[in-house]
Amino acid sequence: MATDKYSHFEISRQSGRITTGVLAAYLLLELLVEAGDFIGLARVSQGPLVYGISRITQTGVGHVFLTLATTCTLLFLWDRLRRALKDVKSVLWYVVLALMALMVCDMLLMLPPETSSLMDSIQHPTRFTTFANHFRSVSSGLQTLLRLGLSISLIVKYRGRILAYGCSDIVCTVLSAVGMGAFYSYLVMSGVSFLSGALSFGVVLFRYALGVIPIIFMRRTMVYTHVRNADAEGDI
Repeated sequence: MATDKYSHFEISRQSGRITTGVLAAYLLLELLVEAGDFIGLARVSQGPLVYGISRITQTGVGHVFLTLATTCTLLFLWDRLRRALKDVKSVLWYVVLALMALMVCDMLLMLPPETSSLMDSIQHPTRFTTFANHFRSVSSGLQTLLRLGLSISLIVKYRGRILAYGCSDIVCTVLSAVGMGAFYSYLVMSGVSFLSGALSFGVVLFRYALGVIPIIFMRRTMVYTHVRNADAEGDI
């Protein structure tokens, strides 16, 4: 079957269950990261839940654990897509490999707990954190371009669930850019500080949703081997 006829990628039932479990772990870890950033910047009043999250996210050990765990789960999911593309003999797996390499570089730069909290890293940046921030900015731009190129290629070459994944990634990227532009316009017009605006519940939830929706659609491109119809019941 020609690659432009594929509507999904086939994986074994065991691989599907493992991938679904990793996806669930990634969603929870990413939510914990967002909550930790919110608490660290907003100085939320302490309570049992807030204290527990703060202990995990605002300490050196917790920072390293979250960075490793979140990145490794995301890398696993991207690697599943890479292998799926390689199985159907698509050169797009090289694009995914380049994305994964940039993610690993980002992770290595985020590991050293230079400061005790996110707020400290903003107020008292070191040479390393300044370099890391610049590198991550460039890396983020490259990853965005690679993902857009990948998504457009998937839309052109495939259909069904794979096409839906490509569309979701492009839509979320566009919404993120539009949302960021609207956010900065709001700050300029209202005079609200960046931190005050960025820490509103709506902004945090919006950012989290746009980050995880494409990953969920990516997982949906992979169905059990016995499923032969893209419209058949999937495994997620």
